[in-house]
Amino acid sequence: MCSALRYVPGSAASPLAPPPFYLDREIRLSGVRTAMLATVLGLGIVTLFLFAHGPLSAPLPSLGFSTLVSVLSAAACLVVRFVCYRLVWTFVSRSYPLRGSVHPAARGELPRNAYLFVLTAPTALLVAAFSVAALWNIEFGPEMWLAVAVAAAVCSGDFVAAGHVVRVNSAFWIMETGAGLDVLRPVAWSRQD
Repeated sequence: MCSALRYVPGSAASPLAPPPFYLDREIRLSGVRTAMLATVLGLGIVTLFLFAHGPLSAPLPSLGFSTLVSVLSAAACLVVRFVCYRLVWTFVSRSYPLRGSVHPAARGELPRNAYLFVLTAPTALLVAAFSVAALWNIEFGPEMWLAVAVAAAVCSGDFVAAGHVVRVNSAFWIMETGAGLDVLRPVAWSRQD
């Protein structure tokens, strides 16, 4: 059985309100392995570009322009993820009823499937954007390969988290913490032990 309860304090919640979740387990995501995956993935894509194109006839873009492309690519990934999270959280907070005087999504918790959508949306949108660029015969020069490498490195943490979350029961909820994810079991849901 789960020992810890997650209680959501707030102005509308009374001290006698039932907690909406039991803490089922924690998934640790921060660490050297996650950072190494991002580094290896980004460097691997840049190395693939160098092997695919051989010696370059045109000069490489300036360091300032390359930095700008990298920052814009990383910012695009993070903004898409943030916007997806806020839209999904707003939908969830309006779709699920209060449990007593506490709302299940009061601290940013999301149902497992909704959280999986938030994790995969930035990657899916970036793959779609780069596919459309390829279909329109936009040349993939060094800048585009750098943007792909940075986007893949930024989204690699979401790949790792999605791999953990996909193994969680769909009735559970997920909450992001500083060190990873909390897997939360709704109080009304009874597990067959």
